[in-house]
Amino acid sequence: MNETKITIRHRGTGEELFEYQPTEQELASGLAMRAAVEAGVKSDADLSGADLSGADLGWADLGWADLSGANLCEANLRMANLSGAALGWADLGWADLSGADLSGADLGGANLSRANLSDADLSRASLRGVNLHEANLSRADLGDVNLSRANLSRASLCEANLSRANLSGANLSGANLDLAELRWANLSRANLSRASLGDGLRLIGDRSFLQVSTIGSRETQLLAYITDKGLYLQTGCFFGSRSEFEEKLTKEHGDNEHGREYRAALAFIDAHAGIWTPKGDGVNPQKGQ
Repeated sequence: MNETKITIRHRGTGEELFEYQPTEQELASGLAMRAAVEAGVKSDADLSGADLSGADLGWADLGWADLSGANLCEANLRMANLSGAALGWADLGWADLSGADLSGADLGGANLSRANLSDADLSRASLRGVNLHEANLSRADLGDVNLSRANLSRASLCEANLSRANLSGANLSGANLDLAELRWANLSRANLSRASLGDGLRLIGDRSFLQVSTIGSRETQLLAYITDKGLYLQTGCFFGSRSEFEEKLTKEHGDNEHGREYRAALAFIDAHAGIWTPKGDGVNPQKGQ
């Protein structure tokens, strides 16, 4: 008869939080810890502060679990369901959360530095003040997410969805924003210094990003970037230099109402770039005209 038991303890005090008797099959498959945590969640055990470092929780169903303050450092949570879970102040450094469902989860203040969150669903999650330094968020869904004052320095956000995300005061210095969706995102007071836009472009200066909202025939946003190669613009599926944008604008709108509106916005953007392009870097804010 199998007498092996799984005991989940508090990361700080060592107090027993939950004990589970795994089946022979769970032990043989190496999924005993996953089964124990799932059982603890289902039984409403208090797992806040649990020591789950290095645990294999891939594909686990942990929806609405309270794992706040838990140690999940280097844990495997790939494809796990953590929808609505409380993970505030948890340590998830180096954890594999690729493809995980974290929609609506509370991760405020958690440590996710160097965590793999590629393809994860983080829509509507709270990530206020979270540490995502060097985290992999490639293709992650961060739509409508609260990332205010989050540390995203040197994080990979390649092809990530950041539409309508709150990035106010966030640190995005050195982050990879190649093909990231930033329309309607709140980037007020965000640090974007040396962030990458792909194709060797890097943002420079203290105010390197400007949004002009509800413009053009599609009533969308016009995004302007001050880069080390001059001014670049993005709207709809277009992304290119100022001169390329003006060429496309003339071709598509000529001097109609949308063309005149865009040119008025360009005058505003030119003034902004002239003021905020760092002096002495050899960058022409009007490069491409």
